[in-house]
Amino acid sequence: MDNHNTKCVKGSGIREPLFMRSKMSREEIRAFLSQPLIARLATSDKGWPHVTSVWFEYDGENFWVPIQATTKKATEVKNDKRVGLIVDTFVEPISKFNITQVVVKGEAELIKVPEEYGPDSLQKQTMRVWHRYIGDEPEETLKKRLRIGRYLVKIKPVRMYAIKDRW
Repeated sequence: MDNHNTKCVKGSGIREPLFMRSKMSREEIRAFLSQPLIARLATSDKGWPHVTSVWFEYDGENFWVPIQATTKKATEVKNDKRVGLIVDTFVEPISKFNITQVVVKGEAELIKVPEEYGPDSLQKQTMRVWHRYIGDEPEETLKKRLRIGRYLVKIKPVRMYAIKDRW
């Protein structure tokens, strides 16, 4: 074993790895992504990366991200369907790289959310994401939020990996 990537267990003479990287199982990924964590969505602005924090929901197949129709993100997704998304957490101290992360390269589809409140499934999907982060709101508040032009960004992962790094 490479001595540069190991440490000696005190008094034993046994060397252990300093760094442990492990892939996450499907169950671990779903449990991790079921938390109301902030994701970062990367889009392309004429070849330049544009990264913003977003709320999301993962249904086991696709990521769903509600956005306002007038945002730069919406324009960029219209122009280039290729996006990146990362959801990560860390445990203090950050210097020890105790990080859990899910990284996605995906194809995005912009889906217009109807502005009139009703039984539409896209509205329900949007509200499920909102509820994850802000809890229950009065119906009137939700109706007002929907009147602002909105899209749901459906992100279909082309490549996704999930790892836990531990020092």
